[in-house]
Amino acid sequence: MSDRVRAWLAIGVMSSLVACAGATGETDPTTPEPTCDGGCEDSTPTMDVSDDVPDVPPKCGDLVCNGTETCETCPRDCDKCPKCDLAPSCTGAVAVPTSSSELASFNNDGKSLYTCGVGMGVEASKTTCLDPRLRIRIRQIKIDKIGVWPGSLDMYCIVNASDGATSEVAVTPLQKDLKDGNPPLVFDPNVALFWGQKELRTTINNLTVTYRCFRNNDVSSYIKVFGSIKDGAIAAGGVAGPWGWAFGLGGVAAGVVEAAIGSSGGDTLRLNVQQTIDAGALLDMTNGRIWRIRQTGEGGGLNGKWDWTIEVESWGCADARILPK
Repeated sequence: MSDRVRAWLAIGVMSSLVACAGATGETDPTTPEPTCDGGCEDSTPTMDVSDDVPDVPPKCGDLVCNGTETCETCPRDCDKCPKCDLAPSCTGAVAVPTSSSELASFNNDGKSLYTCGVGMGVEASKTTCLDPRLRIRIRQIKIDKIGVWPGSLDMYCIVNASDGATSEVAVTPLQKDLKDGNPPLVFDPNVALFWGQKELRTTINNLTVTYRCFRNNDVSSYIKVFGSIKDGAIAAGGVAGPWGWAFGLGGVAAGVVEAAIGSSGGDTLRLNVQQTIDAGALLDMTNGRIWRIRQTGEGGGLNGKWDWTIEVESWGCADARILPK
């Protein structure tokens, strides 16, 4: 105990003894009564021992979440970290998943205009998850029948997508010298991304995707189409990706594509499908999903039947929503 504390304790003891002595009710006639003409201040000494009480730093296990403690470093004090059970973590989610599962309900099943995902899940706002962040790409294209006889086929696809708030468009590289039963045309993940080209795209509204694939008549027409989309994207302030562009407005991509098709120089439109994905299915799509867009038709004359299929893949993530206790 410090000398300062001992001194204050001694004063306190003496004050107590004086108070006890006056407790008999007798007064000393020689001692004048104290008077307070302007108010009296309390002269009772107080003890200040703050200098003798050390500061205790926050410590995991003291049942108080403070200092630098978090739910990750000290779950005992700060409780377990919130978790989104319906989507992968956003750490490392940019990369293509190692495995994706079939989502047959998303297949177009011969339809050229359709909606899917209705009643499939719940919107993120009603779960423990924040808004889903997505990437969607053309995984591969299968040309079972080219619809050209005799000879081979050159082709490419244009895909544009919009959630009403933003839009994106992508053009595949020109695929050349294709024949019936051609091996699948497998695309690098960065080549055929049509949603989330620059980064995982936060998506909360219904998402409409338009798939169009063309028989290319001459390489110069493909160059014109690609150049027209590029010029239109730059004029509209689009953000460029490896083979496409992202726009800050929902309808821009569609307008750019329509203008480009008009400059195609006579390329033949083959596959033409529009898909609208319900917002309730977006969280599920973050888990790695695959579906197929297939169309068939007649090539005309002796060309015979054509049969083309686009295989689409989605993946992404969602962070956990911190709910009030």
